[in-house]
Amino acid sequence: MKKMAPIIAAIVAGSFGHSLPVAELSDQLAQGKKIIYAPWLSQIGGALTLGALAFCQHVWKALFAALEDLGDDFLCVLSVGKQPDALDFLWSNELEIFERVPSNVLIRGFVPQVEMLNNYTSVFISHVGFNSLQESLMAGVPLVAIPQAVDQPANARKVQERGWGRAFFKPMETVNSGTLAEALRQVSDADGAYRQAVQSARAELAGGAPRLAEQLVAMAKAGHGHAVLGGC
Repeated sequence: MKKMAPIIAAIVAGSFGHSLPVAELSDQLAQGKKIIYAPWLSQIGGALTLGALAFCQHVWKALFAALEDLGDDFLCVLSVGKQPDALDFLWSNELEIFERVPSNVLIRGFVPQVEMLNNYTSVFISHVGFNSLQESLMAGVPLVAIPQAVDQPANARKVQERGWGRAFFKPMETVNSGTLAEALRQVSDADGAYRQAVQSARAELAGGAPRLAEQLVAMAKAGHGHAVLGGC
């Protein structure tokens, strides 16, 4: 059996880290790696509904396959929330989870999102609820938007229209390992148009630009804030 990385050993032991792996992230950035942040978690306790489970299963499997394709130039921090069995539905047993989780994935139950976005993130995979969208823009981090419900599709359209990142509508049909890997390559380009667009948005917000701030407030009102459907 191949040697287990500490985080994978934690998965097999049935536990998840609940802290930001600062030393490892700093080291990876120093090596020039691009860091993907994917907070794919439930804010509502209890079991996943069948629809939410299928959605999580589809996106996570595509993400893991995409990361295998992207290789060692990328590192993904996947935050899975409070549920200790967050990966159980993906594969049949803990050993299979260990064998299938790529080596360039760190799994955490929770990380402080604002700190993660401001200091370590190259690209943000998000459902794009209003709070997450605002925090991403304030940090100047481009997005890969995978909306699920409520205000998220409208926010994803804004991400696409303003060039703040890539958006996947009807993700059960459009998200696969190939399309996701391509989006992550494009959006994570430090000199690319997506990064420039969110940096411009960040400068506008930091300078108190009323137009963009008003647009974000209007989006929040239209979507009734950061509502979340039960799921991942």
